[in-house]
Amino acid sequence: MELLQDDDADFTIGELSRRSGVSVGAIYGRFGNKEGVVHHLLVEACAIIERDLSEALDPARYADKDTEQLVIAAVEATTQTVDRHANVLRVISWDSLRGAEIGATAAALNAVTTKLFTTLLLTRRDDYRHDDPVEAVRVAYHLALDPVTLRVLYGRGFSNVERVERQRLYDEIGRACAAYLLRP
Repeated sequence: MELLQDDDADFTIGELSRRSGVSVGAIYGRFGNKEGVVHHLLVEACAIIERDLSEALDPARYADKDTEQLVIAAVEATTQTVDRHANVLRVISWDSLRGAEIGATAAALNAVTTKLFTTLLLTRRDDYRHDDPVEAVRVAYHLALDPVTLRVLYGRGFSNVERVERQRLYDEIGRACAAYLLRP
């Protein structure tokens, strides 16, 4: 997994062989080519990210919170999980443009993230001041995740996000989502 931590999948099979202690032939025999290795690593990384998100967004963790606290905490949990895995997510995002398999893996992870976030927030659907609470939660999802996604895609060079300290930005996004959902 550490091969994916340097913001790209720019490694050679020879380097992988040296680092893993597995012969070049065995690597090619199992994965076929470098793209096969990258896809395998990204699938494993997605499983780890999905597990982390599932734990972070488990509705049982939020049973004692009021709705505003739940929304803020859900945004914080999601943004922190995405941020923690930013390097791998960046590789997934950029590599998904080059291959259908990796693109499908990225799309599946996005679908899981969306479902976990919206499912948690919809446990309080009756509290939202919108005619269509499902649509409102979808909007809140984009309010929360789109700025974080841009930071993941472009890294620390994305100046619009870096102007505000990261944790402060995430806190403000959480409050903005809560205000959007709970106030007409």
